[in-house]
Amino acid sequence: MNGLSMKWVHLVAINPEDKSLHYFKDGAFSKYKPIIDKINHVDNLEVLIESTEENFLVYTIN
Repeated sequence: MNGLSMKWVHLVAINPEDKSLHYFKDGAFSKYKPIIDKINHVDNLEVLIESTEENFLVYTIN
């Protein structure tokens, strides 16, 4: 069983016009409301990934 069939990768896209969030599931995007009020930004994804083995919160990246 590969990682995608185990659903460990989650993708959320931000609409640049209205900043709404959209979650990709079952081949399509749908509106997404995170359980947190503020979405943190990360500039260095590699440092974030190396910092923990735990699940990540939602981050915006460049």
